[in-house]
Amino acid sequence: MIAGVKFLEYNKIQSIGLVGHSLGGAVVIKAAAALPNIVRTVVTLATQSYGAVEAVSQLGQERCSILLIHGTDDDILWPICSSHVYDKANDPKHIILLEGAGHGLGEAAEDTYQTTYRWLLEHL
Repeated sequence: MIAGVKFLEYNKIQSIGLVGHSLGGAVVIKAAAALPNIVRTVVTLATQSYGAVEAVSQLGQERCSILLIHGTDDDILWPICSSHVYDKANDPKHIILLEGAGHGLGEAAEDTYQTTYRWLLEHL
């Protein structure tokens, strides 16, 4: 992840957003914390809290926003994982718990896509 972001930075990309699902949520949060000059927003989908909680407070106020999306019927990583990350995050932050959606968020695929797309447009 970090090598990919460094490549974009080397090629004069000035701001990016990172999206990660499940374990990938913690990965993109840690990458954003490590690369404060280029990552402007993070979106996590059904993230785990392990690894994410410790890094999310490093994203900094106003520098890097975060959107957390999680299904209420996730039986792999409970929604409280995203809630715990949200509680530790700085503003700007937002959390959406999708009623009836499982870990893959397939039950709310279109809503998840549209919400993520709008968030990235607004925060980049």
